[in-house]
Amino acid sequence: MRQLKGFICGIIFAIGLIAVPAVAETVEKTITVLTDYVTVQIDGETKDVRNFVSEGTTYIALRDVSELFGYEVGWDDATHVASINTGKNPLAAQTAMEVNGEKISAQQFQTMYTAISNYYSGSGITDAEILDAAKEELATQAVVNQKAKQLNAADPEKIREDINAELSAMDMAYSAALVDQMILAQGYNSREEFIQSSVSYTVNQELFAYLEEVEPSYTAVRDGAEEYYETHKEDYKEPSVQVKHILIPTVDLATGAALSEEEQQAAKETAEKIAAEATAENFDDLIAQYNKDSGQPEEGYLVTEDSNFVDIFKTTALALKQVGEISEPVLSNFGYHIIIATQINEYTPYDVFLNSYLAEKYTELDQQFAKQWLDEAQIVYNEDVINSIISK
Repeated sequence: MRQLKGFICGIIFAIGLIAVPAVAETVEKTITVLTDYVTVQIDGETKDVRNFVSEGTTYIALRDVSELFGYEVGWDDATHVASINTGKNPLAAQTAMEVNGEKISAQQFQTMYTAISNYYSGSGITDAEILDAAKEELATQAVVNQKAKQLNAADPEKIREDINAELSAMDMAYSAALVDQMILAQGYNSREEFIQSSVSYTVNQELFAYLEEVEPSYTAVRDGAEEYYETHKEDYKEPSVQVKHILIPTVDLATGAALSEEEQQAAKETAEKIAAEATAENFDDLIAQYNKDSGQPEEGYLVTEDSNFVDIFKTTALALKQVGEISEPVLSNFGYHIIIATQINEYTPYDVFLNSYLAEKYTELDQQFAKQWLDEAQIVYNEDVINSIISK
């Protein structure tokens, strides 16, 4: 519902693709293999590494072994080249900035700077503004991570491990090349950018969810919400009606295909029968017996002028003026609806107000705390390294 101010929002996604094996040349051969047959140990410690044995040779996943030693594995789909980064990359060895003594590598800075440059491409943002945004974003991420660890609210290193494990599982199921393609399709420039973004997003969520429970300023917002609502009630004047309905379809709800004329006529007759029998007292029983709208919440739907319901449904619902009033059957492109009003509102209902109010106020508090931590932080920039990055 909420998130710290920042331009990147990362999520771990799942894809359902068919694994495509990479081979040096196109061959067809039936082989028998023993999967996960070998126990792999490093310095006496057993590791979970994908492997199989075929014709006396043991094969172990390149990515699994490399990442166990802390190396990053890349894949170039165009050239079919797998690469291993042992950390000897000059950017990985250089420090671009430090936040409260925590080093941020040139490689991390380059990833962030590139991401922000691409995000704001064509927007008229100057290079200097992009540079400032990269510095602020990295510094903010650092202080939030540090605060999360200090409060035991979130563990950035563990979150990164979990994300890497998820990606490794997807690599094994589908292939690293396909997973990387999906990451690129999500708008990320690299796997590392996706991981960095996902870690930041998850830490933000966990830290500020923790603060909601323990920090007095969040509690004060919750405790004062009802008084604020009553004091500013005229600002939330919006006629609405809470309704439940019974849907008798005239189309196949899975495909949208129209039912036969006979089936549509039967649906009409069923809807008319239900409307004739319906009362405020038995409406829930009729819902259980006849309704085909499987997505209807137990409390029904809140309908306002701005609601995204089909026009006939919205118009009919808003025309109900008394609790317990039931409509005649009305036909939409889904079928016949019999609608009952369960609550008539002159103002936005309190629970609806509360959700949006807390989201807004909590986000403001999130940003205030992040700014405070940032203002208190000791930040040192290595301008020579930064300049070498942005000049490339």
